Amino acid sequence: VDEGLVETGAGVNKRFKAFEPDAVMLVPPSLDEWLPGNHLARFIAEIVAEELDLSRFYGSYAKTKGQPPYDPRLMVRVLLYGYCVGVRSSRELERACVDVVAFRWLAAQQAPDFRSIGRFRQRHLAALGNVFLQAL
Repeated sequence: VDEGLVETGAGVNKRFKAFEPDAVMLVPPSLDEWLPGNHLARFIAEIVAEELDLSRFYGSYAKTKGQPPYDPRLMVRVLLYGYCVGVRSSRELERACVDVVAFRWLAAQQAPDFRSIGRFRQRHLAALGNVFLQAL
């Protein structure tokens, strides 16, 4: 049996590109390879890393207890990109951080749940408004 050769009917065989959904990858691909160099997500990441003042976000966690929160850089990247591409609800953002390459790349393969996203947005509403103005 020739790999990729499929009987299409009426005795005609057609070669298709290999399709092996269960194939094991020896080296998992980097998300960085899947995101084009000029992608909007890369621009958002650069702005967050180099242009925005996130000190108000970090300062609000100085005296908190409990589980460590998500890094504000991650959350701002996800929220800012989400607003740019029309993904605004916390549940949609949660799903996108799992399913969409650009969001997965921005979140560095972490997947904040919708409650964490919603709490972050509520806690930092004023600071987020300031960040959005800085980004413009």
